[in-house]
Order: sequence, then structure tokens, then C-alpha cells
Amino acid sequence: MKKYSSLKSILAMGLALNIVACASLEKAILHSDVGKQAVSQTVYKYINNFNSRYAILDLQQLSQKDPNPDEDIFLFIHGWGGSTKELFEEEKNEPESKLSIMKDVYHGRVLLADYPPNGGIKKIFSGIEEQFDNFISAYQKNNGKSPKFKIMGHSLGTQFTRLFDLKYSGYISNAGLIAGVNNGIYFGILDGFIGDRLPENFDRILSKKNQPHTKEDYEIAVDLLSGSPFFKELNKKTETPLPIEYNFYTFVSKNDSFFIPGEDDGTVALSSARPKQLIDEGHFEWVRIGDDIIFEGDVNHLSINNPWIFRTILESFNSNKSTYSYTLPDESKATHYFIPECSPLEKKIREKQKQLMNNPEFLELLN
Repeated sequence: MKKYSSLKSILAMGLALNIVACASLEKAILHSDVGKQAVSQTVYKYINNFNSRYAILDLQQLSQKDPNPDEDIFLFIHGWGGSTKELFEEEKNEPESKLSIMKDVYHGRVLLADYPPNGGIKKIFSGIEEQFDNFISAYQKNNGKSPKFKIMGHSLGTQFTRLFDLKYSGYISNAGLIAGVNNGIYFGILDGFIGDRLPENFDRILSKKNQPHTKEDYEIAVDLLSGSPFFKELNKKTETPLPIEYNFYTFVSKNDSFFIPGEDDGTVALSSARPKQLIDEGHFEWVRIGDDIIFEGDVNHLSINNPWIFRTILESFNSNKSTYSYTLPDESKATHYFIPECSPLEKKIREKQKQLMNNPEFLELLN
């Protein structure tokens, strides 16, 4: 009996030490430069995008008169903190931008979804959905038939893509998920602890901007960072297969990022960006799978800004597949591309991130 009691004590002590060690590690990371940057950049983007809008931008006015109504329309949904404004500025300043590649691959048949990063998840989706419904109504009225879409999202945009797939499956043929947050939203080791730092950061920056801040501000940001219950409800197998081809595109980086250190896709955990376990266990909609491509090397969460990578993704997404699967293969059997060096555009973006670190307002948040 004594031996059994001693064994239990040793096991309990080991477990307690392990929990303390993990908690200490997470807290240490949270209060490190990486952790501080994660919280502060989130607040900085949240606060500085109050004037963003909900929109579906119809680049060729297809809803008014579509010259090729039998062709799919490509709808792209950017990630959190992004905007369509960035795409237009990029096209104006770069020889080959994401927008110009979209127009080229899809012959100009491109829609862009825009949304602000400071709304709640449900509010964001309902805002985009309202604009999507308006487009469909106008298209049907002016073209005498319903449009057909291929929808692609990056990061947070992948979850909105999945919501559209479930609600509008009759209109959609293909879904592309780039670096998806398929566990809801999940920023790895910072999850849970990051919410503790948000209120003081909000207080600091909002008091300087003389803008009202509410309990809802905190709740929205924590919801984004720690996993939205609204999104987690998505992870259920549908009763029958969706008539939509799913394509997965993932970045595997060994570099630290603003949000999580270590080997991942640069922001979200690899297990979330490439949800093999969710699909295998039936915690994901029942879909047929086309492409499964993993980019490795000098990449991170924002490597869709690499023109070669983005064109490779779009061209594969637009191609006709000969075979499908209802499971994601093991990682080793996916298509792998090694990227030895980031593109000039990515270098510019990384330089902008460094400049952000020299912004006095942002630096004050880190102190």
C-alpha cells in the first residue's frame, strides 16, 4: 500500500511539474518579444481598421451582363487584417501582383470579398453574405440564370469559404483553403494566455485615440485568437458528401513568426492548416479532395504574396482533376514544393513588418 501511495505521489508530482513547466513556457513566450508582438499587432490592426467595409467587388460587372455565363466565377476571400485595398495597391506597384494573377488565370472573372477585422465572426460572415446574396440576385435578374463559383480563402478567409460551401453548395464547384484555420481559429502555444494581455493593450491604444472601447472589443479579439465557437461548430461531418471539390494548400516554415514560434505554417498550427486528423475522424464536412500541396523552405503564413506560389496555387485549383479522395493523404504523399528564397514582394512585406517595429505607437504597446 505504501509503495502504491508513493508511486501515486511521484506521478502526481511529475504531472504537476509538467503542467507548471508548460504553463511557465507559455507565459514566458507570451511575455517574450514574439508574444508581445502577437498581441500588439493584433490590437494595432484591429484598432486601425474601424472604417473598413463589407463588399463583394465585381471587377468586370459580371452581375450586369456576363458574356460567358457558363464559366465559373472566381471569388477570393482575404485573411484577417488584410483588405482588397492592398490588392489594388499591389497591382499598381508590382509587375505581377495577386490581383493580376487572378485576372490572368480566370480571364478577369474575379470577385473580391472585403470585410473589416474588428467585427465579431458572425457579424463579419453576415456582412459578406449579404453582399454575396446581392450579387446573386443581380446576376440572376440580368443574366437569366444563376452564377457558378470557385471560392478560395486564405487564413481566416478559409472559414468563410467553408460557410459559403455549406450554405450555397448548389452554386459552388470548387473550394480552395490556403493555410486554413480549420480548428476554429488557433494560434498554438499563445492560445488562452493571449487573452490576458489584450485588455491592457486595448486600454493603452484606445485611450490615446479617444475612441470608445467596450467589453465587446475584448470579446471579439479573444474570439479571433483563441478559437471561435461559431467556427468550431463547422467541424461536423455532413450527412452526405458536398458536391464541391476541396483543395488544400499549406506553408511549412521553420521560422518564428509574430504569432507562434517553431515549425508551422507561420501563424496557425500545421495540424489546423492541414486538417488531416479532423477529416479522418469525421470532424469536417464530407467532401471530395482534389489538390493537396505543401510549400516548404523560405515561406510563412503570408507566402501567397510570392507570385510564383500564388500562380501555382491558382493554376492547380483551376485544373480538371482525374481522381479524387475523401481523405487527406499522409503528409509525405502530398505534392511538395521547396522554396529556397522568398520573392522580392515578400521581402518588401517583411521589411514593412520591421518598419512596424519602429513605429512609436506600436513600440509603446510592447513595453
